[in-house]
Amino acid sequence: MLPEFNQEIGQLRQILNTAPNILLLLKKDPSYDETAASLGLFLALINNNKKAVLCSPGDLTVAYSDLVGINQIKKEIGGKNFVISLDYQEGAIEKVSYNIDNNKFNLVIIPRQGSSWEISPDKVQFLHQAGDFGLIIALNISGKEELNTIYPNEQSLFTKIPIFTISNLINNNITENGIIMPQAASLSEIIVRILQELSLNFDNDAAGNFLKGIYQATDNLLGDKLSPETFEAVAACLRYGGQIPVKKTADFDKNAGETLSHLAHPKINVSQADGDGNGGNKPPEDWLKPKIFKGSTLL
Repeated sequence: MLPEFNQEIGQLRQILNTAPNILLLLKKDPSYDETAASLGLFLALINNNKKAVLCSPGDLTVAYSDLVGINQIKKEIGGKNFVISLDYQEGAIEKVSYNIDNNKFNLVIIPRQGSSWEISPDKVQFLHQAGDFGLIIALNISGKEELNTIYPNEQSLFTKIPIFTISNLINNNITENGIIMPQAASLSEIIVRILQELSLNFDNDAAGNFLKGIYQATDNLLGDKLSPETFEAVAACLRYGGQIPVKKTADFDKNAGETLSHLAHPKINVSQADGDGNGGNKPPEDWLKPKIFKGSTLL
């Protein structure tokens, strides 16, 4: 299905087989399709007994809450290494030491004599540094600046761990190592095709996320970038138990109550309904009285 990326698929397969943990990265403000694709990939990896962490530095919108696993997205990579970070002036520190007193670990920083440098408590940061990752998969990330605080806090991680990019963006420069398909209608579609190439199965939750991403990115399969591969990805997700997303439109949601109200209580123009429809004339006075019909002609 991806003959033009045979080398990249082989490389990805080899790394996945040996990587102890896999880090999936989303940009600060990912689209719905990007979020759905990354969650689908995360669930698929977990389903195939892989250890994975999914991270995005931004706050996700409530509109994405229908995606399965949305609570698994972390804002920081985290890890076992605890780091104390503070502002520093060159040559301002004389000595750094530690001691343990009454079961308390005390880190002691001694400023150099004559230095004007001071440690302000509000400038001290505490964070966990990433642990034992063997692969970084960057999803539609065009540059390190889109990773916000993740890259500055984890620069060493990006220099010693292979980065594999999966993208349907035209400009993608975080790394050229990976699968970049700007002609694809959605990122979710690409992930489905890659999982099939890797022979990695996924469950109905992952399939549902992929379908939601594809349908949103293609305006319910009406977009101008549709291809046979798009429909093949949809078919694969359906075979894995995914459900076709319910189509929603902003106009319907906004006017739903008003529309139902009109159906239940239709408005009637009284002036037009009066009389027999002849300009609003009043009916005769005996209109509601019993009618007696007499016949004088024998048949």
